[in-house]
This record gives sequence, C-alpha cells and structure tokens, in this order.
Amino acid sequence: MTKTRIKLLGVLASILMLAMGAPVDVAYADGSINATGTFADTAFTILAVRVVGANTILTVTGSGVISGDLTGTYTFGGTVTIGSTGSATYHVIDVCECTIVGKSGTVVADEKGSGNLPGGDFHADVKIIKAFGDLTGLKGKGTLQGTQDPVTLLT
Repeated sequence: MTKTRIKLLGVLASILMLAMGAPVDVAYADGSINATGTFADTAFTILAVRVVGANTILTVTGSGVISGDLTGTYTFGGTVTIGSTGSATYHVIDVCECTIVGKSGTVVADEKGSGNLPGGDFHADVKIIKAFGDLTGLKGKGTLQGTQDPVTLLT
C-alpha cells in the first residue's frame, strides 16, 4: 500500500533553483517555494533487534521510490527506538538517486522523526547533508509525514 510520506517545504527548492540559475516562478516573502512529493517504501528490513531497559532498538534498512517534484529511488539505513507504549523515535540516513527540476544526481539526507509504531502516523525533519552530480551544492530541509502499514512496515 502506497502512502504519502513527504511534504518538502521551503528552502530546498528555492536554493536548488537559485543554484541552477533557473527562474523561481512562485516566490514567498522569505524567498522559498513549496515542493511536494510521494515517497513509497518498497522494502523494509530489520537487521538487528536489541533491548535496552524498556526500549526496543531496531537497526533497519530499506528502499523506495519518489514521485512528484522530486523523482527517483532511495535507500535508507539507521535505527528505530520503540518505547514500551509503542511511541517511537528514529534516525536514518537517506540516499536518493534523484531528478529535481531536470537535474540529476545523488542526495544524502539526515532524517529524524517520531511516531507510534508499528502501524502508526509519523512525522520527521529531514536535512540535506551532501549532494553530488548535477545536484552538487544543493542544500535544504523539509518535513516528512505519513503512516506505516502495520503488516508490511512499509510507508
């Protein structure tokens, strides 16, 4: 089941457009524009599980596809910490082979979020930490939101 997972806000698109010399059609007072897309995980694997006190810590990896203002494929890896009540926090590094506004390259992003797992809504902040190819120099941040499927663990 595909779920909407991202609403990329603000500076990502405006910095990208400015860095590429492309015109910014829709500008706001702060010089940013909104961009949206749909992320759909296609694989989610739990590599390791450990228990520390009341918390269960998962080491995870996965992959997926992006459509919308950003297109491409991504992989991720990191940790999910689930408390005894089902509330969770997570931290993963995303690597996207992306095309953004007609430019292609690799984007590496730091994603930190929280929610109720498994099978709950989540929210995360994401920040680009590196970019390569035609996207070299890209900077930006955004927010992710969505719901995890309780059976497949996909978003």
